[in-house]
This record gives sequence, C-alpha cells and structure tokens, in this order.
Amino acid sequence: MVNPDELPLFVVPTTEHEVFFGATKLGIHVIEVQHLLSIISLEVHADVTTSTRSRYFRVTVSSNIANELQGQGSHEKGSTIIIWNARNIHRPSFAENFRKLHERFSLMLVVMIEARSKWPFLETVKKDVGLNYMFESISPPSGVGGVALAWDDRVEPYFLHRQALLYGHVLSVNTIPSFKVSRGAPLVIPEGKHYLAESDCSDDELYDVMAAWYTNSGLDEDPSIHDWLF
Repeated sequence: MVNPDELPLFVVPTTEHEVFFGATKLGIHVIEVQHLLSIISLEVHADVTTSTRSRYFRVTVSSNIANELQGQGSHEKGSTIIIWNARNIHRPSFAENFRKLHERFSLMLVVMIEARSKWPFLETVKKDVGLNYMFESISPPSGVGGVALAWDDRVEPYFLHRQALLYGHVLSVNTIPSFKVSRGAPLVIPEGKHYLAESDCSDDELYDVMAAWYTNSGLDEDPSIHDWLF
C-alpha cells in the first residue's frame, strides 16, 4: 500500500528534467507548483533496455513561467502533479491509494504509467475512486504498459501525441490553468497541433508516430534505480 507521508516532494522544473521508472517497480514522483507557471509540459516514452529487454518509462517535465506584466493566468501555487507507476489501475487497491494521495496532496494532475487500462472499464475506475477527476487512457492492444491521466477542474490538458504502442512515444500533453483558476486572466495556449480530451480527430492524427527514437540512451540495465532522480 502507498504511504503518502514517506514520499519526497520536488518542485515543478522550469527547465526540462527527466525521471525514469522501471516498469515492474512501484514508484511515485511528486512535484509541486512553486512558481507562476503558465504551461506545464509532460512527455511519456516507453522503451526497453538493450541487453535484458527490461521495460521502462521516461517522463520528461518542463514548464513556462507566466508573464506577470501581461497578466497571464498561472497554475495554482501549492498544487501538485504525481507521476505514478500504478502497475494496473484495475487493481483493487488502486482506488484506495488514489484517495490517500488526494488527501495528502493538492492533486491537479496524476500521470499513471504502466496503467494497463482497459477502456470499457475506465468509468468503473473513475467511479471506484469517487472523486471529481476526469480520466483519459492510452493503452496498447496487448493490455501491457499504457498511460492514464487524471485531472481536476483546475487544469485544461492539450494532447500533442497519443499512440497505443507498447514501446516508443506514448503521450505528450501540455496543461494550462483552467478558467476557474485563471479567473479571466489571459491564457497562453500551447503552440502546435493539439487534441483535447475526448476529441473527434481521425485515427491517423490520433496515433501519429514519431519516426526517430532512441534505444537505451546510456541507461544502465536497471532503470528503476533512477526513481526519485530529477
């Protein structure tokens, strides 16, 4: 079971930082908004190590400082983002652990890797959690791996890439503060092509595959030791 009081708290970085999770090891990385941030960007990649073929995830986080002179809207200070190797969101313990994290932290966004989400049952997961979060999931046909997102009404997510592959680029998302948080202040809409959650884009657009990708990228053969490094 998850003990939120034992989790270290990091700061949402203003420059690009990475955190690694081995697919089979429980890991939770908590980052808190401590600056005026107009956009927070997250990219999730799945890959395997070269020799042992161990699966791992690389999550890249970056953010943009809000321009106070232009009165830009910013994410709420003290709100948190959690990156969580949930190892199957359909586990009976998942909803209880989610509620524990919600009670301990001011969660605005939860990124769940190794979600193993089954789309027909995602509403059941949401009901079991019993809190006011929206859920979105991306999973390969095998049911292994995949990513799920949960966010509350302080956040508007813009999806750049989503693809249901076991390895390779899985998800890119930019978050901006919702109208509720910005209270009418000008918002910085992320550049590029976006897909709102539950958007009506075509399959070709939705599963746009990145052609270039890396293998191993200098990691040792047990990337789970990189948990907590940021």
